[in-house]
Amino acid sequence: MESKRRLFISILLALLPILCLSLLFPERFLREPSKLEELYSVSGADVVAFYQSECPHCRDFKSFARKQGWEVEYWNIAGKEGRQKFTDLQKSVPNLTLSVPTIIVNGQIFQGYRNDETTGNELKNILESCQTSPYGCLPFTMLVSSGQADVLTEAGGSTFCSVEDGPDKCATGED
Repeated sequence: MESKRRLFISILLALLPILCLSLLFPERFLREPSKLEELYSVSGADVVAFYQSECPHCRDFKSFARKQGWEVEYWNIAGKEGRQKFTDLQKSVPNLTLSVPTIIVNGQIFQGYRNDETTGNELKNILESCQTSPYGCLPFTMLVSSGQADVLTEAGGSTFCSVEDGPDKCATGED
């Protein structure tokens, strides 16, 4: 009987920190795992990225951005808000296809993410250039309201999504 009691107390003590944290931060404890990316999103950041949770190229970009210490405003195209933001962007850039990742830096739009050495370094150069410029980086909201983008680059390594099929029917491009 004593050994069962000790076992029960040991289990209770092991679970106590989890219980305390869930009571202190219930919004994080109840958060869906797919919402985890949103923890890294920074509203108004110089880099804006549209992504989908299952996209391997999106994960590669996120990993690179974290290594660089970048603040990124992330929008999941599977969500209502993210899809609306992308639609707003398409009004300004009509030839923009619904594919992820779509990364915007200083008014330049990249569709796809090939790897850190190619797309990553190109994004890094653009970001460093605008951040050191006296004018700063073009905010995403100004790009959308301006009605035009400076550059549309097909970077390779993207996931193409049909607007009609919805984001859950996306097919990964092999680049």
